[in-house]
Amino acid sequence: MRTLNTTLFILACSSSTALGQGNDTCSLAQPILGEGTFAFDNSAATTDGLPDPLCENAGQTQMDHDVWFVWTSPSTGSVTMSTCGLTSIDSWIAAYDGTACPTGAPLDCNDDTCGTQSQVSFVATAGSDYLLRVGAWAGAAGGTGSISLSLQTPVVNDDCANAEVISGEGLFPFDNTSATVDGVGDVLCTAAAAGQIEKDVWFRWTATFTGDVHVRTCNGASHDTQLAAYDLQACPPSGALVCNDDACNVQSAITFPVVNGSEYLLRVGVWQTSPGGSGDIEISENAGPSCSTPVSGPDVVVGNLTEFSNWGTVGTRAAYSIGATACNFGDQEMPWQGNTAQHPVIAQNLYRVRDERIEQVGLSWVKHGFGSATENACCICQDPNNGQILGIGCADTYGSGTNGAQSLLSGLPSLSESFGGSTTTTSGTFDLPVSSVFSAMPMPRR
Repeated sequence: MRTLNTTLFILACSSSTALGQGNDTCSLAQPILGEGTFAFDNSAATTDGLPDPLCENAGQTQMDHDVWFVWTSPSTGSVTMSTCGLTSIDSWIAAYDGTACPTGAPLDCNDDTCGTQSQVSFVATAGSDYLLRVGAWAGAAGGTGSISLSLQTPVVNDDCANAEVISGEGLFPFDNTSATVDGVGDVLCTAAAAGQIEKDVWFRWTATFTGDVHVRTCNGASHDTQLAAYDLQACPPSGALVCNDDACNVQSAITFPVVNGSEYLLRVGVWQTSPGGSGDIEISENAGPSCSTPVSGPDVVVGNLTEFSNWGTVGTRAAYSIGATACNFGDQEMPWQGNTAQHPVIAQNLYRVRDERIEQVGLSWVKHGFGSATENACCICQDPNNGQILGIGCADTYGSGTNGAQSLLSGLPSLSESFGGSTTTTSGTFDLPVSSVFSAMPMPRR
């Protein structure tokens, strides 16, 4: 029995090497199933497929050394077949509907997508069979390699008309990796690409309270997102209530007034060429100042901490800075003029809770504002058309790198004068030598 098994094993190996992967004859195409990577060998293959104008490249419409697979799709969706990075030959591939040797046009055909390797895409139906043809450029040698097959299932809420129905507060998952675009651009969105949001998916949300709602992807996504909200209307909607690209690094946040029981359309997409991805949108009632009932005068609040930077250490002291979004919840504009006394300053302090006590473990100089954005991160921004003013309802995000830049920092007036610096009222800066503070002022611990 041992001899018989060994003999069969040797014969099987010999047969596999002779036939290779993929069959040289279309009518005997090798069956494969599902997603993954599948080896091919067309080193000694002949050609029995037909040329087609869809395959044309540099005047050639016929591939050489073709081998064949018949592939059964496990589900409905968009299929990508590729040899990119999987072979060293100058490949040429095509896909056909059905199992009969083709006499008509392929679903897709390609010679060079990635160098001299190839990639095609087509829409497949669950349980259906497709012929896959793997060859080489006319006159080029065949060889070995692999094809990869990947399948992206349709996004249920890709179209506005199929918006996913949700309500109330909470985390709501989304995935726009393979989403298309059916919304229109809006002036409230980024000025790039006519205010268009790419790879958009849709939610039909019912408010369960009256007030301001806060919708964000700040902690729920790692890719570059965009958000917009609309009153419920026919698709595609126009006239966004609010739209935002980057409120918290490259993620997004919007706030707008809602009425209990009313429905709204929420659009979740990406910035231009971002590949999209999965994540969560967080929907919550805004517990902070109200956009719908602004306070009298300018009222600037730091409403979100977006990121932090580590600037290293000097001795036993570590330096950090935090990115922050400032929001004007007042009913008047706020001056934001750099190099004058008419701008805000931001002081950052670090605390910890230990043994039921709050301990201060760090303090900062103040960062000087020098210009304002017109983001919709907190309320609907009334654009003042002036980069030196924070408009009513507008937000301005400074990243951690900007907040930690020494050229924009200075000491508080009392500290500056105590340690040999000076106060400049015309510029609003307070000069303070770095060495003075580190040598004379220990870091407070309690």
